Amino acid sequence: MSCLSIFVDESGDFGPYDSKSPYYIVTLVIHDQSKDITNHVQALNAKVQSLGFGNDFVIHTAPLIRREEIFVNEPPNKRRSLFISLFFFVLKSPISYKTFVFGKRQGETTLALEGRMAREMSLFIRQNLAFFQSFEDVVLYYDNGQHELNRILNYILSTELSSYTLRKVLPKDYKLFQVADLICTLQLLSLKCESGELSKSEQLIFHSKRDLRKTFLGPIQKKRFLYFSKKHSHHLFFKATFYHPKNLSIALNTFTSVPTTVHFVRFLCSSTNKSSIVLKSLFDKFINFGVIPTELLKQSLKNSAKYSFIFLSTRISPSFL
Repeated sequence: MSCLSIFVDESGDFGPYDSKSPYYIVTLVIHDQSKDITNHVQALNAKVQSLGFGNDFVIHTAPLIRREEIFVNEPPNKRRSLFISLFFFVLKSPISYKTFVFGKRQGETTLALEGRMAREMSLFIRQNLAFFQSFEDVVLYYDNGQHELNRILNYILSTELSSYTLRKVLPKDYKLFQVADLICTLQLLSLKCESGELSKSEQLIFHSKRDLRKTFLGPIQKKRFLYFSKKHSHHLFFKATFYHPKNLSIALNTFTSVPTTVHFVRFLCSSTNKSSIVLKSLFDKFINFGVIPTELLKQSLKNSAKYSFIFLSTRISPSFL
C-alpha cells in the first residue's frame, strides 16, 4: 500500500504579537515511504555517535544554537558538526518540505491567526491534491506540542483528504521530525538575515550572514516541495545559476520546457520602473508553483530595463511529475 508521511513542527506561539517573536512558522516534511531512507539514517547515527552521542539523541536546533539545555557545555565546533550532520541528512534523503510563514499582527486574536493559517495550508493541499490523492494513505506525525496547531491540522486533513491518519510522535523516534525542526530554524534565520544581524550565538555556528546563505539557506531550497501537473506544462522553468542585469540574453537562453532539475526561487527588483514592478508582481503571483506563464514572462523581460535574478537548483522527484 502506498503511504505518504508528513512530519510537522512549528516555531512560535499563538500568544499576542511580540516584536521579538513576530512570526509563526510551520514546516511539513514530506516523505514517500516507498523511498527508503534507512542507509541515510544509519549514516546520521554513525556521525552522531562519533561526536559522543547515542542513536536516540535528539538534535534540537534552537537550543543547540543558543547553547542551552543539554548543549550548555558543548563547544561551538561540536554543535556546528551536529547541525551539519542533520543538514546533510536532509540533502541526501529523498524527502521534500513545505514551510508556511505567518506574520503575527498587532491586536490579532488567536482565532483570527488560526483562520489565516487554515486557509493558506488548505490552499496548498488543494493546489497539490492530485499528488496527495495518489497515495492510499497519508500519515501525519506531530508531537501535539500546541493544541491550536493540532486542531488546524485535523481540520485541514479532514476537509481536504478522503482519509488520513494522525499520529503523535516523539522526536527521538523519528529523524524526519528533527528535520522539520531544523527547517523551521533555517526559515527563522532567513527572515532574520533580511531584517537584521546574527546574534553572537548564531555567529559561532554559522560565522556570517554570507556563509549562512551560501552553506545552508541556498542548498536547502533544493528540497522544497514541487509538484508539476499537466496543466502547468505550458510554463517555463529556470536553470540553476545566478543572473545579473548584464546577462539577460544568457538568462533567456536557459529557459526550458522540461522540468528536470530547476525551479524559480527568488526575484530581486533593483529598479522602480513600471516594467520591473510588473515583472516582480508576476513572480509573486506564481511563486507557489515555481513557474511563470511563458508569454507574460518573455514580454516582461523584454520591457524591463533593470533587474536582478537569483535562481537556485532543485532536483524534482519523478513521482512529482
